Amino acid sequence: MMNVSGNESHPTPQPSVARRSASLSWADWIRRSWIVVGALLGAVIACPAKAEEVFDLLGGFDRTRIDACYPVVDDDTAGELAKLSYRLQRIAPTALAGRATPLALGPDAQSDDIDIGSAVRFDGTIQSIDRIPVPPALVEYLEFSVVRSVQLQVDDAAIRVLSPGLVSEAKVGDRAGGVGVVIQPGPKVDSPQSPDADPMVLVAGRMDWMPSQSPSVGWQLLAETGVDLSGVAALASRNRKPLTAADGDAFYAILATSEQIGRRQDVPVPATVDAIELLTDPQAMAGQWIRMELETVQITRVTVTTENRIAQLHQDHYFQIDAVADLGNAVVKIEDDNHGLPDAVFENRYPVSVVTTELPAFLNEAIWRQTGNQSVLAEINRPVAIDGFFLRLWSYQTQYMKQFGGEDQFGPLIVAARVTDRAPASADPVGVSIIGWIAAVAVLVVLVATFLWHRITSAGDRKIRERQKRRESEDLDFPNP
Repeated sequence: MMNVSGNESHPTPQPSVARRSASLSWADWIRRSWIVVGALLGAVIACPAKAEEVFDLLGGFDRTRIDACYPVVDDDTAGELAKLSYRLQRIAPTALAGRATPLALGPDAQSDDIDIGSAVRFDGTIQSIDRIPVPPALVEYLEFSVVRSVQLQVDDAAIRVLSPGLVSEAKVGDRAGGVGVVIQPGPKVDSPQSPDADPMVLVAGRMDWMPSQSPSVGWQLLAETGVDLSGVAALASRNRKPLTAADGDAFYAILATSEQIGRRQDVPVPATVDAIELLTDPQAMAGQWIRMELETVQITRVTVTTENRIAQLHQDHYFQIDAVADLGNAVVKIEDDNHGLPDAVFENRYPVSVVTTELPAFLNEAIWRQTGNQSVLAEINRPVAIDGFFLRLWSYQTQYMKQFGGEDQFGPLIVAARVTDRAPASADPVGVSIIGWIAAVAVLVVLVATFLWHRITSAGDRKIRERQKRRESEDLDFPNP
């Protein structure tokens, strides 16, 4: 549990974010984003002309077992559907997408070759969303409790996609897409589809999501570059937990695109936030475009080892900047619920983690001056301003927390698009030389004034003494009576 207190009240501000003026609407950006995603997939993955069956990827699900997953009529069929969904979640997205064919259902579509077990790529507009509960005995093992039954409008026809991977924020009118496996082929192309005809049914381990309206400026910026917002939305459910494989897609997608966003001149001004706002309302802040003023403490070069992530970043590393944020008068307490030890207390400053693909020149120069080379680790103290995207609160072990029972430290994790130097440009940070000149002039003025005052008072004293002497002489010359 975390408590925040202070000598003054700290209400959570509602950031006012200036939106970029543009001729394209949010819906236009959604369409453009899907075009970008499709183009990227098309450039990387050679789609087969004929739908390909993927039974070999499904770990024991043959045609008969898949056919028994639908329709869902009892716990047995619901359990089989949930297990198939789980299996699809564990398949590498590139492995499944590399064998998928685009789904087309228009009057000119040639989809008669699509059958049970075929992998297809789909995207459409959500028409309805229903829930299929997972049998309680499987929930702990599968790590999800609901499979969503989503009806999509694709071209001139409807399909149904069963997936545990659609975010809860999705609603009718949004767009959704992904790669799924056919469990019910649906009507043939050359047969008229009546309103009562069973549609094509797919199972997908995960679904991309594009909201019809922008929830925030940050989400809009990410959507414009093709980032799947379903992964961004899911980040909030893992606050105060260590980074896991579930964070990987969103983490690397935002990391790969942030520098591109940071180079743009037309992005909106980020909402200025402080550490207290991120600590007290992290769920609402996931994916937000923010600005924070921090002081760097340590910079680490992190090596990336997996080939797909290296290809995604176009390099084999990124940088982690450990920094601190000013807490002002607030005090943050992390309560220990298990060991009866004192609460961990943070006053004045709170740790914040920042990741970026590139360091600005001033930080590279600072590292070079300290270590003489491009060191893997450097301790650099520098005031900076960070423009970037808040991911979530992540937890990690620290020496400081060990004295309070070994609980993990948790703090904000931000992907930086821009890192700006806040240190004064000159070596005279507060105008010391100017202040010195002013002080010297002031001292000189005081000396001159003292000298003049001394001269004036001395002359006055001399005149007074002369008058006193005359009076004394006059007194001495009084005649005798």
